Amino acid sequence: MVISTNLHLGVGIARGDQFPLRRTLTGLPANVTISSAKLTLKTNISDADPGLWQLSATVEDTGSTGIGTIRFDVTSTQTLLMVQDTPYWFDIQVTLSNGSILTIEEGITSALYQVTTT
Repeated sequence: MVISTNLHLGVGIARGDQFPLRRTLTGLPANVTISSAKLTLKTNISDADPGLWQLSATVEDTGSTGIGTIRFDVTSTQTLLMVQDTPYWFDIQVTLSNGSILTIEEGITSALYQVTTT
C-alpha cells in the first residue's frame, strides 16, 4: 500500500526551514522490523538518485510490537536547495528485516518563499 500525499501537510516546505519529519508504520508482521528508510526528493521523477537530496532515516522504533517509527531530519541547507513554486517528486522507501523494500509514501510537494531570513 502506498500513501500519496503532499509530504508537508499539504502546504509545501518553506525554504530555509529545518524540521523532523516522522512517519509511523503500523501492521508490521510478527518477527519483522524496520531496518532502514530513505526519503528522496527530485525535480524530475526520472532524475537519478539521489535527486535534489536523499535522506536516511533514524529508526526511532523498529516495530517489534507491530508499530514502528522513522524520523528524517530535514536541514535548512536542504530546503534552501528547493526553488519556490517548483513541483518536486518524492517518496519514502522502507527496508524491512526480511529484505522487503516498500514504498510507503509518494507524491509531489513544493517550496514556499522564505520570508524571514534572519
